[in-house]
Amino acid sequence: EVDNFGILLDLSHIPLIGETFEQAIRTVGPYLKRVHLGNCILKDKSHKLYGDRHPPIGFDGGEIDIPELTTILRCLVEVGYMSKENRGSVLFETVPGPGRSVEETIADSFELLDKAWAAV
Repeated sequence: EVDNFGILLDLSHIPLIGETFEQAIRTVGPYLKRVHLGNCILKDKSHKLYGDRHPPIGFDGGEIDIPELTTILRCLVEVGYMSKENRGSVLFETVPGPGRSVEETIADSFELLDKAWAAV
């Protein structure tokens, strides 16, 4: 009921807390004000980017790649956060990939985003 209150959903945290992207997005969909697209490493506890360190989407050993990104985008459309009428704020939250510059990481991220959108 308060117009200037909402939820920022950081999707890199969802695998870490054991939820699915569908659960998280559908639960908070009506309250979303901003979405962070990021990645996490969950399976390899010895990895230097383990946990909430925001490796790039598609990073080897990470939890989020094109299939997950496609699911995320589809769910954001289904809950009305993203449409022709409503263009919700979606931001990348990432660190540069190993051996990649900031510019290369940004370009890589947008390439993956384009591929995921094409699948939606």
